Amino acid sequence: MATTTSLGEAHEAETWNEGAEIYRSVSTLAVTAFVLGIASQLAWIFPALTVMAAATVLVGWAARRRIRKYPNELTGGKLATIGLLGGMVALFGAPTFAVVYGNLQVPEGYEPVHFAELRPSPDEEAQGEIVSQRARELEHKRIFIRGYVHPAVGTLNDIRQFVLVPDIKTCCFGGQPNIYDMVEVTVIKGKGVSYGYRRRGIGGELLLRDEPRPGPGGIQTGYFELRADHVQ
Repeated sequence: MATTTSLGEAHEAETWNEGAEIYRSVSTLAVTAFVLGIASQLAWIFPALTVMAAATVLVGWAARRRIRKYPNELTGGKLATIGLLGGMVALFGAPTFAVVYGNLQVPEGYEPVHFAELRPSPDEEAQGEIVSQRARELEHKRIFIRGYVHPAVGTLNDIRQFVLVPDIKTCCFGGQPNIYDMVEVTVIKGKGVSYGYRRRGIGGELLLRDEPRPGPGGIQTGYFELRADHVQ
């Protein structure tokens, strides 16, 4: 009788173990990828955050790979996939949208220009040029350039003199920007700008300088000055 009971208990325990689910912990990488995938959508507003989107893709890919390697220990594949897809959408979609939208927003009569076009090439630097040939061709012409207001400002509203920088890193954390990552703006027509983290489009006459000089907030400005008559 005892033997029969023992066999029954053993069979019952074996049946319960077969039906029990194996405990798996949620992958930390998968959770990180999911959070980054959501946060990286800010790149649609701040194109400079495509760096975060690139990091999201790497973390999402690593999370999926690790979960496939340890399927009995880890779970969270859906979280990793959502994060990975979110990072890819932001990485490839946000910059494209920024370029297309930016070109559509260029006012009539202004030449669209990017900060990189103003910097001299290595060959031009070797010849002693302090600005690019492209910049010299644009001098005294009306250009339209996009960037962020550097925090070295004296007020938060109706700012009529400020330094425009190309990326949000310099915009948010301040400090002395690279000599070629600055355009000193003086608004000569219309209302000035308000300080914030929004990317702005500024149009006006481009002027070149022979050397840097002190600018708004005490930072050393570069070779470019913009007399702005159009502010977005």
